[in-house]
Amino acid sequence: MCIRDSIYVDATLTSPAVSAPARVLGAASLLPAEDAMATDPEAWVDVALFLLAIAAVALAAAWIRVRWGARQTWLVAFPVLGVLLILGSQQVARLLPNLL
Repeated sequence: MCIRDSIYVDATLTSPAVSAPARVLGAASLLPAEDAMATDPEAWVDVALFLLAIAAVALAAAWIRVRWGARQTWLVAFPVLGVLLILGSQQVARLLPNLL
């Protein structure tokens, strides 16, 4: 049988139809953050923590630059700041509406 072939089936109902069970999760049981175009309000805490971590690493980089020099500071601080910025941008994306 090729993928392009079709199969037609005729069936006859031999027993009474069974009704569908009640929904386990309805629209009333959803959280407000799961509504259409809603944001995640808990993301503000994570965004604030990432901003604090980025500021701490920036201050540490300024202190390290005085002690070590510019090249060594870039070598150490750039990857750390890059990871924090990537992870922080994921938290900022949680603040966008959920249907974008």
